Amino acid sequence: MSVYEAATRARDGEYGSDFAWHRNPVGVGEVRGVIRDATGFDGGDQFESEAQVREHFTPETMRDMGGEDAVTDPQILEAFATAVIEHRWHCTF
Repeated sequence: MSVYEAATRARDGEYGSDFAWHRNPVGVGEVRGVIRDATGFDGGDQFESEAQVREHFTPETMRDMGGEDAVTDPQILEAFATAVIEHRWHCTF
């Protein structure tokens, strides 16, 4: 799943496989904001390793932080983690 599809699904609260994410996709400039809003990834200390990023983007962590409304789809979270690592958003490594 691309990070754009993942961000669109998270933004719109639709996680099913039949979701037509291409109807109103998240653009390049919106991705970080959607990931921030959906996961709060940049609200604490900066990540010091890729492993720390991946630990943050797990269904368990998201449930602990966001409750029942949290984004917990593993494909979406993997796409988010990959984008954060690739762009080094909120990272010291």
